[in-house]
Amino acid sequence: MPRLLPLFVLAFIAAAIAAFAWFVVDAGELRPLSPHQPFRCRPMLGVHGSEDIQIDPSNGMAYISSGFPVSTTGDGVRRGAVFGYDLAAMPRVPVDLTGAMPFEFNPHGMHLYLDAAGGRRVLFVVNHRSDGEFVEVFDIAGRSLAHRESITAEGLSGINNILAVGDRAFYVTQDRGARRPLLRSLEMFFRLPWSRVYFYDGEGFRVAAEGMAYANGIAASPDGKLVYVAATRGRRIHVLRRDPETNVLRSETVIPLDTAPDNLTVDERGRLWVAAHPKLLTFLSYTRDPGLLSPAQVLRIDLSEEGGHAVEEVYLSSGEYLSAASVAVLWRGVLLIGSALDRRFLICEAEGR
Repeated sequence: MPRLLPLFVLAFIAAAIAAFAWFVVDAGELRPLSPHQPFRCRPMLGVHGSEDIQIDPSNGMAYISSGFPVSTTGDGVRRGAVFGYDLAAMPRVPVDLTGAMPFEFNPHGMHLYLDAAGGRRVLFVVNHRSDGEFVEVFDIAGRSLAHRESITAEGLSGINNILAVGDRAFYVTQDRGARRPLLRSLEMFFRLPWSRVYFYDGEGFRVAAEGMAYANGIAASPDGKLVYVAATRGRRIHVLRRDPETNVLRSETVIPLDTAPDNLTVDERGRLWVAAHPKLLTFLSYTRDPGLLSPAQVLRIDLSEEGGHAVEEVYLSSGEYLSAASVAVLWRGVLLIGSALDRRFLICEAEGR
């Protein structure tokens, strides 16, 4: 047995090195990048973190989710913000729309729900509070937000993004299914498909889809029949067909990607816009030290009625203009690119796109 011990140790070390080497390659760290910026972009300062952006297509008002505290109450409670950024106004200035929130507010993913029949506009925001995961519901009146209610995702962890299908009905993505820290690390490292999509029906949460490796951004086709879910570690987008009666999501197809997708948006022509991290390990290092740079990538995916797709990389930088793009959204030839950690977001002239 003593003679076997050194062999076991050497085998363990060799396996660990091989696993790390696989992760480095799988995370895209050895992939050569060719940065290109086919349209003019300029940075907008004043917002530290723009993890998600939703735009009202009727008036050009952009809602920006910033999880960094813009204020702290006397008892040390953090307050991030949802900023409004009016693309139809001049000058364009980010405005804090949630400065009066009376509780801890650390916004993450969002979705703007437009009720075509009733004319209501509702903003749903994932909020990570110290007492649990919540979805904050805001009614929109003019250019202001009125907080209506907080819906607790009791028992759930790792809520990331949200897709509303009614004024009190929505899907949320759970990026990691494991609860214990070690298992969560293994889930992330080995691309284990343990994360899920949950549906909230106004009374409680239930599983709508599962079997994804780090479910992240979520969006729907213009007719609402298809739901798209970005699997960051899976390096793919799941295309799911929604059952309007049961709200179960059934797999339709998968769009493989050579990158790690983050948030998803759909433009008025039904095309998917994907912010992505081509070097995932670099991105993880950036989250621990924002003084570093992390590449920013934007893809556009054209989907055909026959189920086919065409993926085009429309933007790539090494991170000097914006690090770690987390969302890209198009409105009338203007493309906004956000980042969860950078102190700016980009405004790009994307005419013809």
